Amino acid sequence: MVSTRLLALALVLFGLVAAGAGCTPYKYTDDDETCTSAKPLPPGVAIKDELNHKAGDRSDCKEVKYFKDAMATVEFRLGTAFEKHDLKGVITLYDDEARVLDQRPVDPTIPKYDLEFKLKAQKPYYLKFEITEGSYGYSAQVQFKAVDPCASCDDDEECVEGKCKRKVKECDPECDEEAGELCDDGECKYQCDDSCQKKRGYVCEAATGECIKVLKECKPSCKTGYVCNRRTGQCVASAPKCKCQPGEICQGGKCVKLGGGPQPCPAGQRRDASGACVVVVGEPAIDPTGPITGSISNTARAPDGTVLYINRGERHGVKVGKRGTMCGQSFVVSNVYATRSKAKTAATIEQIGACTTFSLPR
Repeated sequence: MVSTRLLALALVLFGLVAAGAGCTPYKYTDDDETCTSAKPLPPGVAIKDELNHKAGDRSDCKEVKYFKDAMATVEFRLGTAFEKHDLKGVITLYDDEARVLDQRPVDPTIPKYDLEFKLKAQKPYYLKFEITEGSYGYSAQVQFKAVDPCASCDDDEECVEGKCKRKVKECDPECDEEAGELCDDGECKYQCDDSCQKKRGYVCEAATGECIKVLKECKPSCKTGYVCNRRTGQCVASAPKCKCQPGEICQGGKCVKLGGGPQPCPAGQRRDASGACVVVVGEPAIDPTGPITGSISNTARAPDGTVLYINRGERHGVKVGKRGTMCGQSFVVSNVYATRSKAKTAATIEQIGACTTFSLPR
């Protein structure tokens, strides 16, 4: 008799629990109501849970975290393909400082909800599912994919080694290197001091930006892809073209910062039009730690002294405000260009006399 009564009581209690929980296709859990007790959502695994408004289980919170920057897509599925759910509420995405990043209203007419967001490495994000009515099961799943570093590039930018950089304009037609020109962001620019064009027997060497004396011409003329080394009279291969950003110049097929070009050639050598080091009789070695030396290409009388034009510029390390000397007289650099500079001295042209060299500390 006792066993019969106990069995009947057990059946009644089981019926009450079943009635309170509701009939759902998922396992019932209610220990993740707040984001302080959020359960982690592992990648690629559909985590099943349920909400039951009448039973008091009205919110769940899941944590999303990844070891590197990524795009996260969280999918919530409610009900099944053959049965509508009855949940009404909202799914809210928070960052680790409780700021709302996204929010989706939930109603029985929509069985699937996707939230996509960019997350930072090791930073937790929270998805809180709150309901105002209904009782049903759902599943949540997260997938991660690598962040496209150049997805934010504008139309005037291009992706270069994972970074957005401004597109560099090409010169069309190509610049005439034999005439001392190189392409600078869509514009052919003369690389030497303008006075070089007036010197008879001298030409501008585009690769170095120096005005050199023509010792030998190339005969016959160099074919396409080659330029004439006017010191040796030999055709040498042109340096490969490269697209350089503003503040850079193409040297030896590589973009280098102005003033930060290739290492100096060994003693007795200098770079030719192709960027290669060639032997030049009597050419002094360049000391990268020593002063910047060069020649004064032109002078102009000024009311309070003399304006100087020197054949060294930003590419060589010259900076505005630098003080230099020339044959015992001092000067100050006022304007700096790629391969030349403008300076001012209190000395008169008569005091400068035949001085043609200068020195600038680095």
